[in-house]
Amino acid sequence: MRHVKTQLPPSLDPMQLAYRPNHSTDDAISTTLHLALTHLDNKDSYVRMLFIDFSSAFNTIIPQHLIDKLGLNTSLCNWMLDFLTERPQRAQSDYSPLIIDRFSVEIVKSIKFPDVYLAENFTWSLNTSSITKKAQQRLYFLRRLRKAHLPPLILTTFYRETIESILSSCITAWFGNCTVSDHKTLQRIVRTAEKIIGVSHSQTVQQAIRFLNTKLN
Repeated sequence: MRHVKTQLPPSLDPMQLAYRPNHSTDDAISTTLHLALTHLDNKDSYVRMLFIDFSSAFNTIIPQHLIDKLGLNTSLCNWMLDFLTERPQRAQSDYSPLIIDRFSVEIVKSIKFPDVYLAENFTWSLNTSSITKKAQQRLYFLRRLRKAHLPPLILTTFYRETIESILSSCITAWFGNCTVSDHKTLQRIVRTAEKIIGVSHSQTVQQAIRFLNTKLN
């Protein structure tokens, strides 16, 4: 692996966290928050973030290594390789507002990055509301399964895969900074699921603790 890394071009961003082993959206959120909040510790400081959506795994492809796999004739492959080689992109800024390729960059109060809502004031109520809405929709189906007399094991599996997975998405980045009100909102979802499934609150808490320990380690 060390030898392979020496062959990678310098353009490979070490902060690219998508489509790479041992990286996840948790890392992206945590890294962004750490950089922003560390800067805000300085007096009279503020943070401006520019989010550009490059949502394609092909951004990580090295054309020289894959061009022959196209199965095309050599002349066409060379033409395509020449087209993809040394093509720098440049964005011109016209101060305020920021203009990129004649389009004004929108200033927003919040943004979804990548599965978590980041608010301009770094609060998590909007993210909590989004999570709660999704979880409540899935609680309906959990009730339907209970009415169909499915056993608790099946109900628990459904809860973990469709509800707990939503509640715990990037939880290490945002849960600790939620308000008491946000915590209570999320707890109501969990307690409702407990009643539907028929398990005790202590069992759910123990499962949550095991999950958090896994995420943190």
